[in-house]
Amino acid sequence: MTYRTGKHGEKVSILGYGCMRFPTKSGASGREDRNGELDQDQIDRLIGYAIEHGVNLFDTSPAYCRGQSEGALGKALSRFPRDKFMVSTKMSNFGNFSREASIKMYHNSMRELQVDYIDFYLLHAIGGDWKGFEDRFISNGILDFLLEERAAGESRISDSRSTAMSRCSTVFWRWTTPAIGILLLFSIVTSIGTTPS
Repeated sequence: MTYRTGKHGEKVSILGYGCMRFPTKSGASGREDRNGELDQDQIDRLIGYAIEHGVNLFDTSPAYCRGQSEGALGKALSRFPRDKFMVSTKMSNFGNFSREASIKMYHNSMRELQVDYIDFYLLHAIGGDWKGFEDRFISNGILDFLLEERAAGESRISDSRSTAMSRCSTVFWRWTTPAIGILLLFSIVTSIGTTPS
């Protein structure tokens, strides 16, 4: 596996594992199969295989697989030491946009993923118009909340992996201006740099 060295020294596999289409027990995708139960045994095998072959970045969202992806990924990853993987998840752009609901989503992601920090936290589906971004992330104060979480993590710790937002500086900092039409998911590439190792 080839890795890139990030701005915080983390080594990220150039191949990440997207968790939007985990398998269901019927054999279909968890995205398309609206009634199917996710196949946790198969997910465990897939995630284990990926880690054994050097993949260390796993991308999910509270919205993937009808809200089941983070929990399934958390169960699969809980079998491995935390330093063997990195998790990317999102502040979903679906549902209730209130500050309270957004903060609950943020904390629930860590609970579902069974982690005490998130390596890359993204603002989901921010392309489009400025008004939509403002309504979702600024007017309700959630972007300020997330930036405060990041700042608290950086100022309280010597080990940059100790709190949820400490390693997310480039993800949020770059997207506080109107130039947000670029898909934020690609910010992972810019935040981890381009130094092969």
